[in-house]
Amino acid sequence: MDDRAQKGLILREAREAKGIALETVHEATKIPLDALKAIEEGYRVRIMTDFYYRAFVKLYTNYLGIEITKVLKDYHAEEIPKPTSFHRGKNFWEDERPTIFTPNVVRNIIKAVVIIFGLFVVVRVGGCIFNRKSENNSKKTTRVKTVKKKPAAVVIPKPVLTKSKLAKKNSRVSEKKVNLVVRVKERTWLRVSTDGSEVFRSSLSKGAVESWDAKERIELSGKNLQNLELELNGKAIRSLADGIRGIHKIIITPSGFTVEE
Repeated sequence: MDDRAQKGLILREAREAKGIALETVHEATKIPLDALKAIEEGYRVRIMTDFYYRAFVKLYTNYLGIEITKVLKDYHAEEIPKPTSFHRGKNFWEDERPTIFTPNVVRNIIKAVVIIFGLFVVVRVGGCIFNRKSENNSKKTTRVKTVKKKPAAVVIPKPVLTKSKLAKKNSRVSEKKVNLVVRVKERTWLRVSTDGSEVFRSSLSKGAVESWDAKERIELSGKNLQNLELELNGKAIRSLADGIRGIHKIIITPSGFTVEE
C-alpha cells in the first residue's frame, strides 16, 4: 500500500471510530472537502502540494486527537532559535552599523559642522559691524551738511530820492487822478471819452466789467446808462437807477460825477 494511502487509512478509521462525518471535519478545520477526501484515500490533487499536505494532516490529527508522529513519522517540531547572548559594554547595533559611519568619519563630520558654523558666525558679526560703520559714516556726513553756515543776507540799501526823482514820482502819481470801474446789470450801449478823447464805443452785455483811467475827466454816453454800477477811485457810487430815468450822459471828475438827462 502507498505511504499516503496508509496514512489516510489511519485517519479515516479514527474518524469513523468516533462517528464524525467528513463534512463536520471540513467545517471545524476549514480544510477543503476535496483535500480531506484525497488525504483519506491516498491520492493527490493538483492544488495540494507537499507543504499543504503536511499542514492539512497536522490539522486533521489535532482535531481527531491522534499523535502526529503516528501519521507522519518524519515530523519534527520546529525548534525555536536560541536568544543572542550579549556582552556587557557591547553596542547592540555595532555589528549592523554601516561601515561608512566609522568613528573617524563621524569625527570629521562634526569638525566640518563646527567649522561651517564658525564661518557663519564670523560672517554674521562682520556684516553687523560693517553696517554699523556705514550708518555712523552716513550720520557724520549728514551732520557735516547741517553744520554748513547759511550765506549772509545781502542788505540792499534803499535808494535816496533826489528832488528830480521826487518830482517824477509825484508826476506819476498825479497822472492817474480818475479811475472808473463800470459793471453792467443789463445790456447797454456805451460810448466812453477820457480827457476829451473817445476810447470806447460798443454795446456791453449783462455782467460785463470795464475800467478806464483819466487825468481830469471821463464822459459816459449812450443808452440805458441807468443800468450801470460805477466805482470811482475804489469807492462805489450808489446805483444810478434809484430815482433817475433816461440818462444820456455821465461826467466823472476827481471830485464826483454829474448826470445829464
